[in-house]
Order: sequence, then structure tokens, then C-alpha cells
Amino acid sequence: MRIVLVLFVLFFSLSATGQGNPRVDSVLREIKDMKVDTAKVNMYRLLFYDFQGDCNVLFYPGEDVDEKMKYIDSILVISQRLNSRYGIATAYNCKGLVYLNQQPGHYKKALDNFTLARDIFAVTGNRSSSAGVLCNIGTVYQAQFKSDAAMSVLSIAKKIQEEMHDSLALGATLFDIGKVYLGWRDYDKAMDNFLMAKTIFEIKREQRSLALTYSNLGWTFARQKRYSDALAAANKGLGIATQTGWTPAIRDANECLKYVAKHSSP
Repeated sequence: MRIVLVLFVLFFSLSATGQGNPRVDSVLREIKDMKVDTAKVNMYRLLFYDFQGDCNVLFYPGEDVDEKMKYIDSILVISQRLNSRYGIATAYNCKGLVYLNQQPGHYKKALDNFTLARDIFAVTGNRSSSAGVLCNIGTVYQAQFKSDAAMSVLSIAKKIQEEMHDSLALGATLFDIGKVYLGWRDYDKAMDNFLMAKTIFEIKREQRSLALTYSNLGWTFARQKRYSDALAAANKGLGIATQTGWTPAIRDANECLKYVAKHSSP
């Protein structure tokens, strides 16, 4: 009953706010008092991932890495106490995400933590989580302009996700592969992957990812000087992003629209 109560308070907090506030702190106090370590691990994971999705903050505004790491280290300590390899790998993956999303990104630290997470998930046979970490590694490689390395790990992740019929994760990987092809100026393959990702996100009603996919379709059209198609796709992405309040997608769509306006002018 106590765990159910904490879950209720947690999800009430998450739905009521996108940033840290006293309600979140009250959840953390509840976690501190919990006796079951496995429940604590799961609660910290929920707290991290739900807040990681919004503007790359954990609980508080800004880029307070120390604050983020404090909660991730709690996952790590409890998981080590339980000898939970899944929890340990999750903690390393979370650390990698924090390092990756710093401005500027700490790519070496991100890659080191993602590699640890990947190796542990591989030992446990958790193929789904391994594929997810491979995608994170691919993001690091893209940020470092190592597109060949990015395509290599993304292709491995794609194969795993296809075999496991993990369609939503596959959609995200197809999107990332499309980004690599876009960087290579292989617009046909970029378009193919973005369209496959779009179909999955529409079926799964994954609106944030769908918004970003539309803006990247806009970029793909724009690079081919198909400006009317680019305008339509970017505006579609902007509309979805505005409805969801997803800032990265709003920013990307607006940048695409500015590019189209500049280059399509007579």
C-alpha cells in the first residue's frame, strides 16, 4: 500500500509540473523512508526518465549536473547493494544521458558510461536495453561527426529491434539513421527512413517524436530545393510540437521554416 501511495504521489507530481517543486521533494522523502530497495530503484528510474524528457532537466531548471548525478548515484548505490546488474547498467546509461545533454556535451564521459551500460546489459541478455544504449552511443558519434561509426551501431540496434518487434524503439532508430543519411546528403535514403519512422510514430501516437520527424522531413525536402514540400512538412511539425509544448521540435521546425524562407525567396 505504501508503494502504491508513493506511485500515486509521483505521477500526480509529474503530471502537474515539468520542473522541480516541493511535491517532487516530498516523493523523494517517501523514497528515502521506503524499506524495499527494489522499489527505490524503480522509483528513481521513473523520476529520472520522466524529467529527462523535458528540456533535459531532472528536477530543477538549468544544467545542474551535480543535482542530476546525486539521484543517479542513488540508483547505482542501491543497485550495487542488491547486486542488480540491470539497475547498475541503468545508472550508467543515465549518467551517459546527462553528460551527452550538457552544453557543450561531454562526449567522452557520455561514451564511457554508455559503453559500461551496454556491456552489462549484454552480459544479462537484455537485448532491448542493449539496443537502446547502442542508439545513445550512435547519438554521441553523430555529435562527434563520426557518421560511419554512428551508422554501424545504429544498424546493429535496428536489427535487434526488428527481431524483437520493438516497434517504438525501432521508430527512434530509423529516425536516427535518417539523420545520418541526411548528413551524407543521401536524401532518398534519409526520406525512406524518416517516412518509416513517421508511420510508426503515427500508429503509436508518439507525438513528440512525430513532430521532430516532420521537421526533419522538411529539412530533407529543403536540401533538395523542394521548398513547398519543405514548408508543408515543417509547418506540420511545428503544429504538433506546439500542441505538445515540445521545445526542441518547435525550435527545429522554426529553423527549417527560416531556412526555406531565406532560400526560396526570389
